[in-house]
Amino acid sequence: MLVTPLDPVSVREDLARGAEYVVYAIEAVAAGTVYYYVWDLSSSVYPIAHAADRLEVVDARRSALWPAGADAIEAWASDDSFYLNLVEGDDGGAAREVFAAAKAVMDMEFVIPSELKGSALRLGDGWLECTGCEHIWHAEPVSAEMCLCARCLELLAFRERSR
Repeated sequence: MLVTPLDPVSVREDLARGAEYVVYAIEAVAAGTVYYYVWDLSSSVYPIAHAADRLEVVDARRSALWPAGADAIEAWASDDSFYLNLVEGDDGGAAREVFAAAKAVMDMEFVIPSELKGSALRLGDGWLECTGCEHIWHAEPVSAEMCLCARCLELLAFRERSR
């Protein structure tokens, strides 16, 4: 799921105007208020909750890592103390490790046009080619829509090679 600030003037300064953000979790609280947890400009270890009414959903697809009926990864959805552990690290860093692994996958799930630098051509049998530096490398097949070039480290959207 991707969101962008609805009204840049009314959003806190830690959300960049026109930027799109991955939603790592959704929380509904009392009185029907909904929050999206995103990695904003102030984030360093954990995502920050932002009121959903201040954000526009630009891609409503849910993460493949979210179990059916859940609004977050399994560890977060099933443990009421997960976010507190993520913020404070009181569990020896376990929540941070789990979230970091999930974030790495979720960051590549959906194309974020404003962050793309080029394309990774799918050459077949797991081989990819960066359209920027022309590096060719092998990677395990993934269901993500983006990847990092193994050489230039640019963020790329997958596309099929034309024949």
